[in-house]
Amino acid sequence: MVFKQLSTDSLRFLDPPALRQNVDGSIEIETVFESHALPDVLWKFGSSEDIIASELNGVQGRMTTTFVRRNDESCSSTLRIEQASEADVGMYKCDVTSDPACITALIEVKKDFFKRPFFIQKTGFHLRDNGRIVIMDFRVRSPKKITASWSQDGLSLPKSNTANFVHRKENVDTYYGALILCRDSASEAAQSTSVYECKIRNEHGEIVASYGQEQSSGLPHITRPLSGRHMVKDHVHIALFDVGFASASEPTVTWWNIRGKPLAESGRVKVQVLKESDDGIYTARMQLANWGERDAGRYTVVIDQ
Repeated sequence: MVFKQLSTDSLRFLDPPALRQNVDGSIEIETVFESHALPDVLWKFGSSEDIIASELNGVQGRMTTTFVRRNDESCSSTLRIEQASEADVGMYKCDVTSDPACITALIEVKKDFFKRPFFIQKTGFHLRDNGRIVIMDFRVRSPKKITASWSQDGLSLPKSNTANFVHRKENVDTYYGALILCRDSASEAAQSTSVYECKIRNEHGEIVASYGQEQSSGLPHITRPLSGRHMVKDHVHIALFDVGFASASEPTVTWWNIRGKPLAESGRVKVQVLKESDDGIYTARMQLANWGERDAGRYTVVIDQ
């Protein structure tokens, strides 16, 4: 990933471009930048730099662009590609202009990105037998044989009388997997607050499918696992954490530090909740400045509505 900047103090990239895969089979390329004024954003593709998106928020075929102003200075532009495949491999260019400044990010989507397991439809959460049976499933594309390992609340989940696994190859490069939970009653299933994950691997990489009982009730649920990264800005070391989630109504997000205490906004800590779409998709972010060894440990985010 490459930056080219002819910038002023009012227009500059804040983070490296992010390339991620979603559980519905789409991919997203996100650029984060500082812009005091409303910028112009052009997304281009290939050596001929064909313009594939020119609106801040728009839809063109499989391409969707989303512009979010996070605060008075920080903005993001995201290019979402539905039903992504190897046909989308190549160089993407994001030009951000706010007279007289111009900044450019080059993001290469490599063929290897599609060699690891790749979701080809949204992960499923299904109830059967009046809620007594819960089925969590996924379907992925992979050029190589996959392995799938399930966990419950971070602990390995073995096969038992109440938990069964289905994993099968459907065709030359498509695999299906499911966890089937059987409860004594629907009320027992409804009271479960466990979080289940499936790590799906091949020799090229790994993806994770996450599920929670709340997906059947409209309560908030995770759509993109919690991740963290490190950056240096103006010689200050910063840790950035973010998680994607869905919520049917306005959420409340609380971050907890390594000592089990809630984090509040301060000179070191910045927290944000960003609404990414009108269908209830959000991103929660936490930024911790002056990061050091004393800050290493486990951080937790709690989402309520």
